[in-house]
Amino acid sequence: MHCDDCRSLGAGLDSFAWRQPQRVRVFEVDQPSTQTWKRKRVAALGMPTPAELVWTPVDFEQRQLGTALSKVGLDATRAVFVSWLGVVPYLTPDAIVQTLRDLPSCLLAVGYVPPDTHRDEDAREYAAGVEGIVREAGEPWVTLPTRNEFAALLAKGGFTVIEDVGAHDIDTRYGIPAVNFERMALARKDS
Repeated sequence: MHCDDCRSLGAGLDSFAWRQPQRVRVFEVDQPSTQTWKRKRVAALGMPTPAELVWTPVDFEQRQLGTALSKVGLDATRAVFVSWLGVVPYLTPDAIVQTLRDLPSCLLAVGYVPPDTHRDEDAREYAAGVEGIVREAGEPWVTLPTRNEFAALLAKGGFTVIEDVGAHDIDTRYGIPAVNFERMALARKDS
């Protein structure tokens, strides 16, 4: 798929914008405080900021995504790919749905964490450790949907699931052993 505009929601320490050919415009969407920290860190390292990178500060719980994307010049008539990884567990279901509704027609890759009862033993152990660390850091997991519940959230946001994969799927498909508690959905929104 050719992508004229790419979005990384909740970009954090993602380096996607620095790894793209110059013709790809990247809108990096994240919490204002996280972006401020990242920009200072990038400057301290002496890394040049790609000309195609558009910093887009958004608090997902405050439902500002659509407005923020309009303000920074998103052209929703162009092909769009959205990567939204490592954010969904920290948001309320309402914030997830509103964020999805605020997105234009696009192809979306989104990660989510299913509840403990929907993980194998290795994934339960690993997730328990991660969950404890993020809770202590003041970032507790809020939304842990089952596969069907997440598909319903995507549908409420205007998306149709194309595929939903987990670590077992990756191991079976590609022969790469993976112990992970997160699942990945690929979905499409057509106006």
